[in-house]
Amino acid sequence: MTTHSTPTPPPTLRTPVGHGAISSHTPAPYTQLRPPSQRLDQVVAAAQNYRVKLLLLLSTLTNNWNPERPTPTTSWDHRGVTDNGEFSQRGFLSNDYGGIDLYVRNFHHGSTHDLFYTNNTIISAFKNYVAQVVKRYSDNPTGLGWQLGNNLCCSSTFPASSSCNPQTITKWVVEICGPFSNYIKTLDSNHLVTAGDGGFYCLGCKKLYAKNSTQPNTMIFPGTSFDGLYRVDTEDILASPCINFGSFQLFPDQVDYFPDQLKSFATKAIGDGGKWVGAHSNTAKQQGKPEVLTAMEHVTKDFWQLFVPFNATDPFPDTIPCRGVEEFQQTYTFTSWSGTALNGDVDGVLEYLWVQHGFTSHGTVGSSKP
Repeated sequence: MTTHSTPTPPPTLRTPVGHGAISSHTPAPYTQLRPPSQRLDQVVAAAQNYRVKLLLLLSTLTNNWNPERPTPTTSWDHRGVTDNGEFSQRGFLSNDYGGIDLYVRNFHHGSTHDLFYTNNTIISAFKNYVAQVVKRYSDNPTGLGWQLGNNLCCSSTFPASSSCNPQTITKWVVEICGPFSNYIKTLDSNHLVTAGDGGFYCLGCKKLYAKNSTQPNTMIFPGTSFDGLYRVDTEDILASPCINFGSFQLFPDQVDYFPDQLKSFATKAIGDGGKWVGAHSNTAKQQGKPEVLTAMEHVTKDFWQLFVPFNATDPFPDTIPCRGVEEFQQTYTFTSWSGTALNGDVDGVLEYLWVQHGFTSHGTVGSSKP
C-alpha cells in the first residue's frame, strides 16, 4: 500500500465527536456560494467549550438527501414543530439543509442526481464553496476532520442516470479529495479527510484502488448491501490514497442491510447491525485504515409518529405499521453495536440524531418540550 503523509490525529478517535453541519442558502449567482460563517462559528465555539471534536461536514450542499418542500409562510420557529406535533419550519428536518439535489435544481433543473458528480460547473462551484470553509477553520483544534459528503449515492429524490455506477462515486471522491484534498492540505495540515459514504459494498466489482477486497459470498454477505445495487463501493473509496479514514452508517429503520428473516423487527435490527459493523471492522483491517461508524440510529416507538425518512418531508403515514422499538431496546442496541465496533477494528461511533428533552438555546435544562 502506498503511504502518504497524513496529519497526526487526535490522541484517539474514541473521544466525543459531533457532526458540524452548516445551514445552506442559495444566493445568486450560484457560483458564489458562501458559508453561513456566523452560525458555524457558534457550533465550533460550543464544541470547543465542551471539549468535543467536530467532524466538520462539507455536506452543507453535498448531503445526498434534499427533497423539495414548500417554503413556509409563517415566522421562524426554532422548535420547528407546531403545537399539534406537525412539522412546520425550514431547518427542522435533517435533510433540509441543502444537498446534491439543490445543486442540480439550480444549475440543471430536471437533470439526474448524479450530474453533481460529473458536471464541471457544479464541481467547480462546490470546490469554491468548500475552500472558503476550509480556510476559516484550518487552524482550529476543535475539528477532527473534513467529511466530503453524507451518504453519497447515485440517486436521491432525483433519479440516477443509467451511466452512474460505483466508479462514478469513487472518481468524484478522488476528484475532490485528490487534487482538491492536496489543496486542502496546503491550507490545512491539521485535519483528516473522509468521504462520508454510507458503507455499501460492490463485491466482485472492478476496483480502481483496492488491491485487496472482499470476495463475493452470498452466504456470508447476502443482499443488496453487498451486490452493488446502491452503486457505491466503500472498499474502493477507503482504499483511495487521499482518504484518511473510512465511514459507514447504520439505519435499520430505513435500510434492510440483510435479507428478511423470520424475526421481530427489533431482534433483526440488533443482529443485522452487529453483522454490518463486523463487516466494516473486517474492511478496516483489510485496507489498513481506520473506519468510523459516523451515524447510527434506532427509532423508538415514542418518536415513530414523528420519524421522517431521509428522502421524505413528512412522517410515515398511519397505514405503515410502527417499526419503532422500546427505549430499553434502543439502549441495548447502541451498547451492542458500539461494543462490536470498539472491540473490533472500528475506531469511532457517532449516534444520529441526538435528542434530549429540556435543552434551551443556551444549553441549559428548561422546558420539558423537545
